[in-house]
Parts: sequence; C-alpha cells; structure tokens
Amino acid sequence: MSGRTILVTGRMQDTAHCAWFIGWSDVPHGAGDVSTSRRRYRDGHFWDGWRSVMLKRSRLVVSIAAVAVHAAFATPTFGAECNGVTAPDTVKIGGSDLVLNGMGIRKATMLQAKVYVGSLYLPEKSKDGGHILATNRPWQLVLRFVRDVDVSDMRDALEEGFRKAAGNKLAAFSQRIETLKASKVAEFKKGQYLSFTNDPTRGVAVDVNGAGGPTIRGADFSLALLSMWIGAEPRDVGLKAGLLGGACE
Repeated sequence: MSGRTILVTGRMQDTAHCAWFIGWSDVPHGAGDVSTSRRRYRDGHFWDGWRSVMLKRSRLVVSIAAVAVHAAFATPTFGAECNGVTAPDTVKIGGSDLVLNGMGIRKATMLQAKVYVGSLYLPEKSKDGGHILATNRPWQLVLRFVRDVDVSDMRDALEEGFRKAAGNKLAAFSQRIETLKASKVAEFKKGQYLSFTNDPTRGVAVDVNGAGGPTIRGADFSLALLSMWIGAEPRDVGLKAGLLGGACE
C-alpha cells in the first residue's frame, strides 16, 4: 500500500495512514491521481462501481445496535443473589407481573445444613405475611436446592408442613396432599428446583425442573401451602424473614 494516495477533504493523504479511518484497506490503483480521487471519493463515499465504504460501516453499526437491543430484551435481569443462587427481578404469571419480594435459606438439622434457597414473588412487595395470606392473589415460590435431598425427606417435609399449617382442617386437604406427593416431586440434586405458582383462577401449579406437574385447585390449599413458609408457625423463621424482604442468611 506504500506510495498510494487518495484525496480526503480536499488534500492528499497517504493510503497507509487513512485506510484505517475510512475502513477500507484496498484503495484502487489510480486513487493517487487528484482527478480520479475527486471522482471516486465524493460526499464520504467511493463510487465508480465499488461498494460505498460509509454505507458498509453504517450497516455494521446498525447490526451491532440491533444485537445489543435484542440481548437486552432477551436476557432476564437478575436482581438478587443469595448463597450463590441468583433470582430475576420479575416473573410473569398469566397476565400478572410479579416482583421479587425476598430470598431466604432453608436450614435443617442441628448442624443448620443449607438445603435450598427460596425466592418469593408477589404482585407488590410486602413484609407482612398475614396480609399476604389474607388475599388469594397470584404468587410464586421457587426452591433452588444447594444440596442433594432424598425424595422421602422432601415428601415428609411437605406432609409435616401441611399438618402444621392446616391444623384441624387437615382432613380437607388429604386428597390434594396425596396428589402433590404423587406428582414428580422426587429426589433433588444440587442446582435443581421445585416451584409452586398460584393462579387464583386455576390453582397452584407444581413444576419440577421444568418438567411440569399437577395443578391443584382451591384457595384454601394455596393459603395452607404458602403458610408453610410465611405463616405464623413456619418451619424456618430465618427463611421466612428472608422471603419477607429481610436478610438472606
């Protein structure tokens, strides 16, 4: 390229020094001729049958911008982190947008072993568990496991939780509890999840690692289920505090 020149903004420039600016590395022979340069490079474009450099650069900029916009909308925004588990700021349930209310860690046994990180989503944030449970509104609870959990331990925990939450009304839930226990709730490995999503018009949908599960109807069932985590007698007070907007610890 040494020795070739083109006319840029009315003066001669060495090709090697201006090619990086215009984005074109193959300036044609004859560009060093003043009349040729004026004819071929005009209004920021090279003409005479070869592609416009500025048009090419403009298309590249537009393409990059389009990719950036797509990525911004396609990638969920993660708003919180707890014990290495991240959770998005919002989720969409049916026609409702729910916000992350809080995250907490479930600890078990005398050794306080960490079992899972829970994330609770509500129509709007609230620190009042009683108020949340007083209305049958959309909600979602996601349990992301941070250690392996045996299937029998998980089913026993659900049954015991219902026993405490339902009290003397447990008999009314017996068939629905069995439906839940007979679903795809099985052994969980670290990194897997179990979620409960309440849609007041349909019931509580159970999802195990994206494989789906039953939808169990009844506002009373939804209330009893969520009470296991944020009710008056939760199995883990620290987990409840986190789900209600407190520290996740």
